[in-house]
Amino acid sequence: MQLKTIQRQIIFLFLGFNFLGANSQTLGGHSIADYLISAIHPNGCSSDFVTGAPDDSTWVNFSDGDVMKGYFEFSWTDSIGDELLLETSYHPDNYNVRLLLSTGLYSTPYVVHEADWIQITDTPWVHIFPDCTIGMENVQRYILPLDFDLHFGLNASDVVIGIEITFLSTLGSPDLAGVYIISEKPCGINLGNDVTLCLGETLLLDATTLNATYNWQDNSINPTFVVSQEGVYWVVIENNNCTMTDTINVLYENCEIILETPTVFTPNSDGIKGYFQPKQIKGIMQSTLSIYNRWGQKLIETDELLAGWDGKYNNMYCSDGTYFWVIKYITIANESITLKGFLTLIK
Repeated sequence: MQLKTIQRQIIFLFLGFNFLGANSQTLGGHSIADYLISAIHPNGCSSDFVTGAPDDSTWVNFSDGDVMKGYFEFSWTDSIGDELLLETSYHPDNYNVRLLLSTGLYSTPYVVHEADWIQITDTPWVHIFPDCTIGMENVQRYILPLDFDLHFGLNASDVVIGIEITFLSTLGSPDLAGVYIISEKPCGINLGNDVTLCLGETLLLDATTLNATYNWQDNSINPTFVVSQEGVYWVVIENNNCTMTDTINVLYENCEIILETPTVFTPNSDGIKGYFQPKQIKGIMQSTLSIYNRWGQKLIETDELLAGWDGKYNNMYCSDGTYFWVIKYITIANESITLKGFLTLIK
């Protein structure tokens, strides 16, 4: 694919492109060359769930007719191959897709139908609802490669800088997991680095590659393998006369769960106990922190446990006194734990 820049310094482009290549991001057998660095959610939710390289996050439950616009890191022109890659979860969705060009105009729209999507492996998604609250569920994963020329009518002089997606009527509610630029399909596989897991955790090894056959260390032939115990795992893939293999060593340890909370803190900028900050070590999947005053009024609730509380309510420091905190978390063994305690605020 041919890479061009618009109002960017060449050195920035060089560093950015090599950084992405060094991470060897792939999805469904496609090599990811670029992704959205900014996007606008119709309801004002965080864009982190759809920007960046492929991960396990997704925007979900858009409303029919909602529009999302996003911008790529770099600028792209047409070349041979599947150059745009869409990703969704839960169920395939109907989209009206237009590519945003450097001229400010849009490409010819392409309507994506539910039947177009290609299902790959299921994954535990962290998702966001229309009111911006967060959930988690193990569900399907779909991708759809689209060609600049064939699907959007672009020619070599058109420069793509972003995308606009209108979410159409869908069985259920439309959602979006990611938008990427893809390069040629690589002859290679990467199961990841050797890793140490907590007891009770599992690891999904995903070797999915289009039109490939698989042979794992136990002679299974699926594109994925779920690890639940220590060992050395490997896979051999054959695809288009290309044979590739990779190995990963998985260890397990008993992860200790430690949450230490101060009993006194001083909410100011002197750098001494300026925040009420529980310490999270290991083995916690989800957590929330709530702070109440002596009358039971909730002052803060956050799922960013390490961010803590700065002693403010409505942007004003609270008065000296005793406050009540509640920490709820889910362990890696799927146990729900609630801790409660008191703290003294002294300014």
